[in-house]
Amino acid sequence: MSHTEKQNIFNQLSQNICPETIRQGQTPLDQFEDWEDVLIAFRYSNISLQSVTKLIFEACDLVQQEQQRRIAESVKALRVTILNPENIIQ
Repeated sequence: MSHTEKQNIFNQLSQNICPETIRQGQTPLDQFEDWEDVLIAFRYSNISLQSVTKLIFEACDLVQQEQQRRIAESVKALRVTILNPENIIQ
């Protein structure tokens, strides 16, 4: 899985975040367009460390799920190839 694919997962997660649920203080937050927006909001103290940490773990879990899904698909394809009667050594 490429870095870009992982970044896309982080960006998708950030787009699904409701900013009001993680806002810290009185400054309103706009909807996040990508992960960079989340990091900028954190940098300027609009989001707590605990919230950012939770989001990082959520995004990492999504990346891991995608990697596991791909591995499972590869194993299925390999199993079909191995069990194919045409591939049996006589």
